[in-house]
Amino acid sequence: MLASPMAPWKGAPLRVVFAAEKPLQGELSLIAPNGNIAAASGVRHGGPPYFWFAEVASPAPGTWQAMLVRNNASADCKTVTREIVVQRKPGAGPRAGKGVWPAKNDWNRETENLYSAWIETLFEAPLEEAPSWKAMHEVLRDPSRNILFNHLGLREDQKGLVIQPDCADRVAPALSGA
Repeated sequence: MLASPMAPWKGAPLRVVFAAEKPLQGELSLIAPNGNIAAASGVRHGGPPYFWFAEVASPAPGTWQAMLVRNNASADCKTVTREIVVQRKPGAGPRAGKGVWPAKNDWNRETENLYSAWIETLFEAPLEEAPSWKAMHEVLRDPSRNILFNHLGLREDQKGLVIQPDCADRVAPALSGA
């Protein structure tokens, strides 16, 4: 389960994505500090990985709870929860360490599943549509597609950066004869 932004605050949307490798059935809810369900989604996307997404546009400050309640699961595995603290003001953002930013997590299967869910939401469209973008940064700058929009809290997706494709993106058309 991933909450975004990294340091949630009342002036930015609170987004939560939960990813799983198995086709679980259930509902993801965001529960406000007052105990009310502020957002809920029983829609499972993808597969595999499978994922749920919920968002609150203007979260109140306090301790929120993200909760996935699984259908037909045993009592000890039925509910997955995570507390998320929403601050009144923006946080300081990531601190500099060795390198560009400090590494907080290792890349593992769970991270891969969250990454796959992010990529799928970036390019999601009905089969009959054929969306097209001239550059990757056009998609990243769209908060309706990018569930990690401004995740670092540094306005990183609004700075006008141009994202260039890597060499693998250029090799595939050459191999296909395009």
